[in-house]
Amino acid sequence: MTTDVHSLDLPADGDPETGGRRLPSLRPLVDRVAAAVTSPLDRAFDQVFERHLEVRSVDHAEELLSVLGAREKASSNVGAWVALAASLRPVLMRVARGAQRTTRAARFSGAGRMAAWSVTATIAASRMVDTSRFGVSELQIMAAYLASRVRDQGQRPAQEAVEQAALAIYTKPGRRLDLDRPRRKLLSAAARRWVLDAFRPDAEDSRRRRTHARLRAVAELSEPELRLLYDAEVIDVGVATQQRRGLRALRRG
Repeated sequence: MTTDVHSLDLPADGDPETGGRRLPSLRPLVDRVAAAVTSPLDRAFDQVFERHLEVRSVDHAEELLSVLGAREKASSNVGAWVALAASLRPVLMRVARGAQRTTRAARFSGAGRMAAWSVTATIAASRMVDTSRFGVSELQIMAAYLASRVRDQGQRPAQEAVEQAALAIYTKPGRRLDLDRPRRKLLSAAARRWVLDAFRPDAEDSRRRRTHARLRAVAELSEPELRLLYDAEVIDVGVATQQRRGLRALRRG
């Protein structure tokens, strides 16, 4: 009996193996992950400024991420993540049933099928918690790197702007910094990435490449873009006006 999480691999709509049937939506999973990570992410961002975390380079950021990853694994059985895994499991059971109805994977009957779905959902929930935890750590390091770059300009970073920038770069690295997207939409886009990574066998290699690209984007952020992250209380009126325009999404979101 196959119980690997790969039983939940979701082919694209219209795939011959699915007979063109529509596959289960991942939206319930994305919404639950986005809601569950809000508090851990807020705490992670607060620590950047409370502890004045410094990140000096892309290599330094990757080294810190490695250390954080090891610490997170050692403290995996903490409240928010345990609660997330528990809330994801019934949703994943529904996704598993829908996916197995539209593919040739693990066709069992009766108790055997329920056992396969149960184990698959448990494994997938664990992987989803892992990808979400690492995503929060990555966003924390990105925020610390952004704040460090602002301080290198002799300015004080604005926490809300730095947080928004970290989320914006995380979801769209390499593009011009856009602070106008609502925070909840950025977090939803990040959560979708974590959900998809949990289903993909090559997620680890892909994740490393994406992480490096995001950190490079922070390192290469232009001076005009960095000015959007300055604390408005200690910069001139013109820059403060630019920053307020860029942060309208925070009030709307």
